[in-house]
Amino acid sequence: MAGQLRTVAVEDSQDFARLGEQWRSLCRDSDADNVFLTWDWVETWWEVFGHTKELAVAAAYDDSELVGIAPLYRWRAGGPGRPGVLRLLGSGDSVSPDYLSFVTRRGYEISATVALLEHALRPEGAAALDMSDVPEDAPLVRLLASKAGAGAWSWSRAQWAECPYAVLPDRWDDYERGLSANMRSNLRRRTRKLMRELGARVLRWHATEQIDTAVEELARLHRLRWTGRAERYGFSDAGYLAFHHRIADRFAARGWLRLYGLEVEGAVIAAWYGYRYGDVLYYYQSGFDPAWHAHSPGMVLKAMVIREAIEEGVKELDLLKGAHPYKRSWADRSRRTVRLMIARPGVRGRLLVAPGWFEERKRRLKAALPAPARAWLDRLRETGSRPEGDAHAAR
Repeated sequence: MAGQLRTVAVEDSQDFARLGEQWRSLCRDSDADNVFLTWDWVETWWEVFGHTKELAVAAAYDDSELVGIAPLYRWRAGGPGRPGVLRLLGSGDSVSPDYLSFVTRRGYEISATVALLEHALRPEGAAALDMSDVPEDAPLVRLLASKAGAGAWSWSRAQWAECPYAVLPDRWDDYERGLSANMRSNLRRRTRKLMRELGARVLRWHATEQIDTAVEELARLHRLRWTGRAERYGFSDAGYLAFHHRIADRFAARGWLRLYGLEVEGAVIAAWYGYRYGDVLYYYQSGFDPAWHAHSPGMVLKAMVIREAIEEGVKELDLLKGAHPYKRSWADRSRRTVRLMIARPGVRGRLLVAPGWFEERKRRLKAALPAPARAWLDRLRETGSRPEGDAHAAR
């Protein structure tokens, strides 16, 4: 491994497009690899949302080998000509993915992260980095908290989201036994009613000619579920819908798309949307017809999707951000993500990262409140606004 890594700015769309194959190779050899850092996801996000942003990607090389990428864009509060901050590609719009970070090749986690940070915060670069949805155990977080990071940068860290997940056993029966007794009983009863008595059937959409229609069905059902219940919800945003049409097509071609429907007498009454990437099944979005609420079609379909995933050999179910009670009924573990604000050292740097410091203090104060007060604040938050970067209130 060379002692000094070379960094390159990638700020042109053509140069960005040429990174594709190298990006894919890097992800395959990185512990940061997840579906939201794949080239397919990042490039599609830029195609849909990049027209109002400036690319600020940085690439780190050891000789000619790509060993790290900082997938960043420049966001200028107040418009062109204003001081800019750097954000992670994927954040700041309605899509709101999880597990964003720098991507570094194994063995280069610290050296590449240092090189990329120094590149991003060089004097002619941005004033600060504002990065949400970063795994709390990411090399970037470890570096900042280490002795090596002490004094090298001004930075703050605030808890961002909780992502429930479950480790899947080899057999559905073993997973089902881990559910509560009440849920097992309800699930079996509702499944029997829908599948045996009402003749429901599960649809799996994966053929290219099916995808657009299937995404529209998902959007329709999601709107039925959330209209009037939240000011913001996934498919209320045109960019969100356009993105998912494109990413569903791309992921279907790669075999990653998992898009299901539950149909009764020719009508789709529930839909489930996610991705299988490696050994992980990511649950992203769903919807159902409220007229069928008494039959719990969403719950029945979700169980069938998980059962099929177990039979396919999937090892983990990731329900992504939002520690909602319904997610807790399916998953018994969780990961946390954080928001990092980083600037050059000094008084100005400390002022730039202060919002993150105050956000974390606010979170700790909330944690000290009685449970009913916290629940009220959570309900208020679901229909209000969060710092830009998580516009996915109804996920």
